[in-house]
Amino acid sequence: MFSSLPHRNSLFKSSRNSLGSDRSTSPSDAVSSDESDCSTGSVSSYYIRPSYNYSTLAATEVLVTTDDVGRFHAKSSQKGQGIWVHYVLAKERRRILMYADPAKLRAEGRRYHMKSITEDLARSGSAEKLIAYCASRGVRAIVPASVPDSIFVSTHKKELAAHGIHSLTCDDPRMHVALDHKWLCYELLRGRGVAQPRTLPVRADTARACRELVEESAARGAPCFVKRTFDTLAGDGVAKVRSFEEYRAAVAKLSGGAGAQP
Repeated sequence: MFSSLPHRNSLFKSSRNSLGSDRSTSPSDAVSSDESDCSTGSVSSYYIRPSYNYSTLAATEVLVTTDDVGRFHAKSSQKGQGIWVHYVLAKERRRILMYADPAKLRAEGRRYHMKSITEDLARSGSAEKLIAYCASRGVRAIVPASVPDSIFVSTHKKELAAHGIHSLTCDDPRMHVALDHKWLCYELLRGRGVAQPRTLPVRADTARACRELVEESAARGAPCFVKRTFDTLAGDGVAKVRSFEEYRAAVAKLSGGAGAQP
C-alpha cells in the first residue's frame, strides 16, 4: 500500500512514449493466432527453428521459484506470480518440443521444478537449504520469479555456482531493487539513454508538473498511469486516469487518503 515513506512514493507516467508509438498487441490476439496455426496442422518455422535451445538442460534440472505463497498456497493471489511464470515457461517449452522433439518431451515430462523461497529462509541469510534441495533433485539452474527471490538468489549466486547451480539473476542484488522500484528504474534507464514514457514522482513539490502532464495528455486523448513505486502485480497498485479529477481520486486511493508526499 502507498504510504508517506519515500520508498513507497507514487509515480505518475504518461502513456505516450518517446518513440512515438502507442500501439500494442494484446496477449489474447497472439495466443489466438498461434493456436489457429496448430489447429490447422501447419507447423511454422517458429517450432522447427525455435529461439530457445532446450538441449542444454532437461526440465528436471530447472527450478522456477514461487516467492513465499504460504501454506497450502494461501497467499498465491498476492504472491503467486511464480506459478504463472512456471505456467508460461512450461507451456512454451511443451508447445515447441511437441513439434521439434516430441521424444524429449515424453522423456522429461511437461513441467519444471517449483519451490517457494520462504520469508524464513530469506531472513536466515543462508542458502544451505536451497542448495541441499537442488542437489537432492538434480537442479542445475534457478529462475527466480519474484523480486524477493531474485535478491536472495543473487545474494548467494557465487555460493550456488560453486555447487554447479546457476541462476538467472544480476550479479549485484541491489540491481533487483532498482529494477523493481519504478522511480529508481526510470532514473537508471534515463541515465543510459533508454527511451521511456515521461515519468514524475507524486510529491508536493511536483504537484503542478503532475497536473500539467495529465491535462496535456488528456488534451491529446491519451491516458496517464498512477502507480505505487513497487509491489504492483497484475494491475494491483496501478490506476489509469484520463482527467485531473481521476488523477486526484487515484492518488487519494493509492495513498490511503494521505495524498502526495511533502
